[in-house]
Amino acid sequence: MRTEVVIITDGESNDPEGTFTIHGQKIKYDDIGIKVYALGVGEIQKEEIRVLTSRDDDSIFYLLSWKDLAAFNKGIFHELANC
Repeated sequence: MRTEVVIITDGESNDPEGTFTIHGQKIKYDDIGIKVYALGVGEIQKEEIRVLTSRDDDSIFYLLSWKDLAAFNKGIFHELANC
């Protein structure tokens, strides 16, 4: 069974302690076989999202604002409830 994760982000990592790196996290995902999808919201930093998704543009989705995320979530939950 394959594990998949969806990361919802503006594409810019925030780690004031300096303990987290995008590349380091991607290595961890790869080591345990996790497929990463990204949902970029707003004015995103595309390069960080592309790193997380192994530069697979089919694994990246975009929304214009956080407000649009609410409508997106509503649609997803509706679809899941009807499966």
